[in-house]
Amino acid sequence: MDSLSKTTEATIRLAHADDQFIMASIAARANFDDDLFGKIMHPYREQYPEDMYIYWLRKFRKAWHNPYNLFLVSTVQHNGSELITGMAQWSRRGEHFNEYQALLKECLEPALPANRAADPEMENLIERSGSYLPDVWTGDRFECWRLNGLAIDPVHQGNRHGTALVRYGLDLAAKENIAASVISAAKKEVAEGFYAKLGFKGIGIRAVDGEGNPLSGIEGGQIMFKDKQ
Repeated sequence: MDSLSKTTEATIRLAHADDQFIMASIAARANFDDDLFGKIMHPYREQYPEDMYIYWLRKFRKAWHNPYNLFLVSTVQHNGSELITGMAQWSRRGEHFNEYQALLKECLEPALPANRAADPEMENLIERSGSYLPDVWTGDRFECWRLNGLAIDPVHQGNRHGTALVRYGLDLAAKENIAASVISAAKKEVAEGFYAKLGFKGIGIRAVDGEGNPLSGIEGGQIMFKDKQ
């Protein structure tokens, strides 16, 4: 075990724009063998492992200027310097978020190199599945903090850095007395284990279900909520 993996306690802070590359690289490493983000979207990742980060960097840059998106990083001190170990994207959902999101759709795509690790036909699977997503963010769940992304560098997984990043958003929801939600990319038993321990409950609906859904057959997609108290 190297010295990095022995470091456990993390500090959570707001991400800066110049953290985007590191955040995207961590997301790529964390999702390298994931069914959706790895095997399906990036079938050429073994040949071009250094390109996989481009997918997340593009997503982060497009979402960065929506003021209702909140990007966080977990950090530790290593040899006297800050080391980023993980990232999370939370979104404050509701009427105003939707307005900004509509405006951002008109923004130009960030200028980035071609992602040679990706299958161009599969890169936008999540966007194409949006119309199949059930409308469960209604009533007391319309206003909520939603966890859109969570990734921990494999070197630091198991040190509760992911838990700390999730708790940050849960604390925001609790202060506003609104719900929190997540669509888990993990298998059901993993989702129910990790997120259930943090107070989330599944609602028996998956984001990958529905006839014609391009995500059909993919593991995960559990829609979970921690409702307001």
